[in-house]
Amino acid sequence: MRLDVAQPEFSSRTTDTVARLIEKAGRIRKLSPIRVTEQGDTLILRGRVATRADRDLAENLARLEPGVWNVRNELVVAGEPGTSR
Repeated sequence: MRLDVAQPEFSSRTTDTVARLIEKAGRIRKLSPIRVTEQGDTLILRGRVATRADRDLAENLARLEPGVWNVRNELVVAGEPGTSR
């Protein structure tokens, strides 16, 4: 049996908090600023990072924020096929 739970849209406070967490994370090698926006009940991460581990860490930090249910990680990893350097 599946329960459908309404997931509230984010406030600007949530997106600002996640953006600050990612910005302050010294372990994430950012090659451009990471932008955090929202669309409905989904946080969207955009920007450019050095490695896949950096990309995953940014997403995991976003998911730790209370109330965050969905994250769409659009961070680009430098040097991966299909991306420009």
